[in-house]
Amino acid sequence: MAAIMSALDRAKAFVMPAVGVAAAQLPVVAETLRTASADAAAFAMTNPGTSAVYAAAAVGAVVTIAPAIVASPALAAAGFAADGVVKGSVAAGVQAGIGNVVAPGLFATLQSAGAGGYGVAAVSAGVSAVSGTASALAAGAAWMFGG
Repeated sequence: MAAIMSALDRAKAFVMPAVGVAAAQLPVVAETLRTASADAAAFAMTNPGTSAVYAAAAVGAVVTIAPAIVASPALAAAGFAADGVVKGSVAAGVQAGIGNVVAPGLFATLQSAGAGGYGVAAVSAGVSAVSGTASALAAGAAWMFGG
């Protein structure tokens, strides 16, 4: 027990000065964030087109890294749920139109993704590819047009 208390005291002696330094820097960080926000807002007001392209590129980059941000809500909205196709949904209408669903097909892959199965990887890769391409195009447009 004494060894544990001694280790805790050493950790406290090491961490507390760092916490004090970090706490002392909070006003500086807050002022920097406030200034950066004001500068970004001023830039957006004077350069709305370029700002929109930058925003599109940033959103595309985030979606490329984390495609579930878009894929999961989109699948749910279309009617692909964890326990099957939702009655009365767009997915139900499509399924009624195509009849029997085969496993390697697009519909089966989307249903699998909605249920958290093998389709998640395929849908995530597709969303990442599309958003990555869109993000690259937006960044390219900003570069080409002087953004």
